[in-house]
Amino acid sequence: MSGLIFPTVATRYLFHNLLAESGLWDVFRTRLPGMIELIKPDGSTDADIDHLIEPDLEPVRRKFEPLIAFVQSNYPNAVNHNPTA
Repeated sequence: MSGLIFPTVATRYLFHNLLAESGLWDVFRTRLPGMIELIKPDGSTDADIDHLIEPDLEPVRRKFEPLIAFVQSNYPNAVNHNPTA
């Protein structure tokens, strides 16, 4: 029975820790109305949305620095070093 329940519990904890404790949930909660106002069907507003939420994402990025460093040191080809490419 635990084999059936464990993945569900693990997923819930992952999303709770990832979204709530990292601050991502707060960013999306406060910025989502502004993001929705910027959306155009052709996707041309991606840069505008990035500009809107970028300042709020910096603290979240800092929380993930240890994880990124670990992945880069153990799996150097797994991390895109040039995010605009």
